[in-house]
Parts: sequence; structure tokens; C-alpha cells
Amino acid sequence: MARPRKNKTSTKSVDIVSTLRGEAARVIAALDGEIARRRKELAELVAHADAWRATLGGRISAALGGLGGGVERAKAARGTRKAGKGRARGGKRVSWDAVLASLPESFTIEDVLKNPDAARKGRAQIYPALNRWEASKVIKRVAKGRYKRVASGEKTAAAPKAKRGRPAKRAA
Repeated sequence: MARPRKNKTSTKSVDIVSTLRGEAARVIAALDGEIARRRKELAELVAHADAWRATLGGRISAALGGLGGGVERAKAARGTRKAGKGRARGGKRVSWDAVLASLPESFTIEDVLKNPDAARKGRAQIYPALNRWEASKVIKRVAKGRYKRVASGEKTAAAPKAKRGRPAKRAA
């Protein structure tokens, strides 16, 4: 009886598929190793940043929620920001009395902006400070945009307020 012929092409295709699977397994193993190495490096960098932030009073990993979920973490961080231009410019409180003490006798808003604390808050916060100073009679407006400090003993006299007493009782 005659033997059936072997199909040489089917043997080659099986060899190619097994070769490709072997190569794919090696590439995946190499990628897994690289991912593990980079995760370890990232964890070290986060720990290093935490050490620096701890000296400044904050932690990065707590704010970021650990290492996982890069895209989700970034979206979550964006979602917690305030709408608009983001965070306010000046975070620390300003001693406006110290700002006033640093000003010359006669000054303008630009002079106030030369003070670093006032400049950090911005022009929009200088106007309320000027209004408070005017109301408390420590400065007075000389001209539009020009102000003068009032000496401590020279405060402008406040207009006398009408005293409200009890109304007189009606005679019955």
C-alpha cells in the first residue's frame, strides 16, 4: 500500500505560528519586566517627592491617591479644581498694617503694589484695603488715586453722631 504524502506547507505554517507565539511570549515578558522596573522607579520618585513635601508640610501620594491609575488620577485632580482661572493668587494672609507702615507719607496704588505682600494679593485686594484705611481714618484721599497717611495724633475728626435716646413717654 502506498503511503499518503505529507503536506510540507502545513508543517511550515505550524512551525511559523509556534515561532511567533514564542517571540510574542518573550516580548511580553520583556515588557512586563520593563513595566515593573519603571513602577519601582516611579515609587522611589514619589517617595523622594514625599520626603521633600513633608518638610514643607504636605504629601503628594495622598493627594494623588497612590501610584495607580495615571489617567484617572489626572482627571480626578482636574475635577477638584475650582472653576475659572484656578487657584487664588495669594494664599497667605497679608498684614495690611505692615503694608501701610512701609508706604511713604504720600502714596499711590502703584506704591502699594511695590510691597511684595500686597503685590501677591493683587490690585483687586488693594482697593478694599484703601477703603478700610480711609474708614478708620489712618489715610485720607488727597486727589484721585493719591493718598496721604494721617499722623497718629492728627486723625481727622469724625462727624459727631446723633445720639439716639429713649423716646419721651407720652402723657396719657
